[in-house]
Amino acid sequence: MIRSNISSAQFHESVSYPLTEAPANVIRIVILESHTLLRASVRQMMDRLPAIETVADSNTPSTLLHALRTRHVDVLLLGTSISLQCCLECINMVQACRPAIGIIALLANPSPETVLTLVRHGLHGLLSEDASERDLECALRAAAAGNSFNCRRIRELLATSASAVESAANNLTRQELCVLRLLMQGESNRGIARKLTVREKTVEAHLTHIYNKLKVNSRVEAILRAQELNLLEPDIAHPQLKIIGKSGDEERACGFSAS
Repeated sequence: MIRSNISSAQFHESVSYPLTEAPANVIRIVILESHTLLRASVRQMMDRLPAIETVADSNTPSTLLHALRTRHVDVLLLGTSISLQCCLECINMVQACRPAIGIIALLANPSPETVLTLVRHGLHGLLSEDASERDLECALRAAAAGNSFNCRRIRELLATSASAVESAANNLTRQELCVLRLLMQGESNRGIARKLTVREKTVEAHLTHIYNKLKVNSRVEAILRAQELNLLEPDIAHPQLKIIGKSGDEERACGFSAS
């Protein structure tokens, strides 16, 4: 949900460009920002950028959806007051109805976890509160072209976070890697416990350690992170997955022992 004290939805259209009509070489922006003053500030900043027009702004996803469906839009800009959950909902909504639209988020005090989550979900650009107008313009033009741009602080957070996650992933135990493999196969906690011949509470403990080490919050995120880090690879000769050992130079099949 959006963190906002505004009780009623607000929607403002500046330029009425139907989906089939829009001037060439102009990047059309829709802003989602729950706070009125912040939304006005972002609009003023947009007005100073060349060949960029704000065609609509909104404070709720429902009014945002109307703009996306009825206006020619190149980039969606998510303001600093938009919660992480709402950002993810908007990403899913855009990918479902207008997948060609680029998405940029403005972040206040971004955490490494938030940055990683948004990048994994396909954002084209992330800007922290210390980003410049030049950074914003670069991000908008990159997103409109289907490319990505992050400001310097975001790039530093991503580099640090990726290194920390990869280091933690290398410390996964053999049993935790086995649990990851079974997660990918769609096994429940009870199914994992049965195949590993351990108690279900032991599986839950393994999952907690896995989530902490990979800095994720769910089974799906754990599988995606494992794929990103190449922790699990399909064995071409055998249909079951093989697991990369900590040293990275040997592969071993996951057995079903309690060791």
